[in-house]
Amino acid sequence: SFLRAHHGPGGVHQELRRTSEAIETFRYLLKVNPSDNQGARSLLFESLIEAGEYQSAEEVAEKHSGGRESTDACFRYGFLIIDYLKHKLGSCSSDQLFEILVGTLECNHYVPSLLLGDIPLPPPPKYVSSGSMDEATAVVTATKGTWGRTPGILEWFGEQRAKGGENPNDDGVRLSICQERSSPGACQDLCCTTGSDF
Repeated sequence: SFLRAHHGPGGVHQELRRTSEAIETFRYLLKVNPSDNQGARSLLFESLIEAGEYQSAEEVAEKHSGGRESTDACFRYGFLIIDYLKHKLGSCSSDQLFEILVGTLECNHYVPSLLLGDIPLPPPPKYVSSGSMDEATAVVTATKGTWGRTPGILEWFGEQRAKGGENPNDDGVRLSICQERSSPGACQDLCCTTGSDF
């Protein structure tokens, strides 16, 4: 169909890191197909982060997936990258970043084990369900390059897990305590401030 004819090349552009072409394609798909049954919103969000257009990425998330309250792991882990970079620039505290990590893990706790290599990355799934290993696989398949090119983030991820528990799939005592003292909206309240692309 017409939409599939555009979606396929967009994915190729993204895979080959032709980021500007991917962004243009996915923006167009969202414009002509606002219901977005193809998932162009998450691909656009990922491409904007890859391009360093963080404010635009946040705007896409806000418009199409509930922003920081999204239940889609793609968006929650994308925001974790953005907020980690804000932390490195001094506009997001360690406590804020940790709270954001807790909320992200609540959305899908399998992603760290795949990113850190504890579990081999399975083949890309055909279908995903919220909070599942399939969803984590889809997120990591699409974004592992961005994580790998973000200086220090994987090391930070590993350090946070070491503080929380030795089991790769166990959020650990520290994370559990943090969750218990966090109200349902706490992670939203503690989000690092949005602003211009740093």
